[in-house]
This record gives sequence, C-alpha cells and structure tokens, in this order.
Amino acid sequence: MRNQWLLFCMCLLGSFIFSASACKKQNAQNPSTTNPEMTDQREMPKTLPPPSPDEIQQKEMTANAMLELAAYLNKQQDLSIFGSLVERLVDKNILTNVQRQRYRLLAPTNSAMKSLPEREYAMLTDDSGTHLGYQMKFFIYHICPQPNNPHQGFAYRVLAGQDVRFQSDSVEMPGLKRKVAFKTTESQLSKVDVIKISGPLFY
Repeated sequence: MRNQWLLFCMCLLGSFIFSASACKKQNAQNPSTTNPEMTDQREMPKTLPPPSPDEIQQKEMTANAMLELAAYLNKQQDLSIFGSLVERLVDKNILTNVQRQRYRLLAPTNSAMKSLPEREYAMLTDDSGTHLGYQMKFFIYHICPQPNNPHQGFAYRVLAGQDVRFQSDSVEMPGLKRKVAFKTTESQLSKVDVIKISGPLFY
C-alpha cells in the first residue's frame, strides 16, 4: 500500500514538472504575446478641435472691445503710453466675460508711467514682443469687472486677483499697499469705463 502511494506521488510530480517545462518553452517561443483586444489602442488627437461659434463670437467681441479701448486711450494726450500697451494685447482674449459684463480700467497717466523704474518702463513700452507677458500682467492688475448696479461697499477685484477699494478721490490695493488718486473720464465706450490714476498699482 505504501509503495502504491509513493508511486502515485512520483507520477503526479513528474506530470507537474512536464507541464511547467512545456509552458516555459512556449513562452520562450512566443514572448510578450498579448490579446490585442485587451491592449489600449487610444491615441492622442494630433490637432485641437475647431472653436465653437460661441467661442469665435466671444473672441471677436473681446478683440473689438480692446481695439475700441486702445483707440480711445491713444487719443488722450495723457493716456497714450498705456494705450499703446493695450493695443499690443488686442488678440490675447483677456476680457473673457465681455459678452455679459462691463469692465473698469484703472489707466495710469503718461506721467505715472514715466515715474516707473527705468527697467520696468522700458519693458512696458517695448513693442518687440519680448516682454509681452509682463505687459499683460501689468494690464490685468489695472482692470476689474464692473457690475451693472454695484451696492455700497462692493468689493472690486482686478483680473489678477487683488482687491481694490474705491474712495471719493483715491483707489487702494491693500494687498500690495498701493494707493493712488483717480479721476473718472467720460469715455462712453461700449464695454469699458476708464478711470485715470496718478500712479501704477503694480509693477
């Protein structure tokens, strides 16, 4: 009886060794064989989808608003430097909510722009495109959404994210500890109200 049990175990072990050897041989002959249906065949798109009609309309309205704003500023004797900066940003799609709201621009006068440190002034007036990123950053620190009927104490916030507080004759940006005098203008533009300020709020 004991001999029969030992013979059975030896046969079982031999069968296992044979099966393992056969599998190893098959894997060696067919390396990395996978089911093609189980592989991920997705590819990244080579081109972006075309813009929707709403996106095209929004970009056109933004560009038109910026063109109108730049033309107005360039006609003002004391706002032309900032006007040239705005003109370089026409196609940057900055006023993304122009279809639904107005904006309030805090425009530094020419004398305010010239009071900047020499390096910053040179970067902001450069028209080569080298400093376009800095010019865009300067711009979004000087423009904020304008609600139709702001309540008393309404918290304005420029597109750069900083809060601004308006008083009777001055505007303050507490986060940067900047406070300058301002004067409203009769701009009558379709989407932007222009306010002259005596100094930059950011540089």
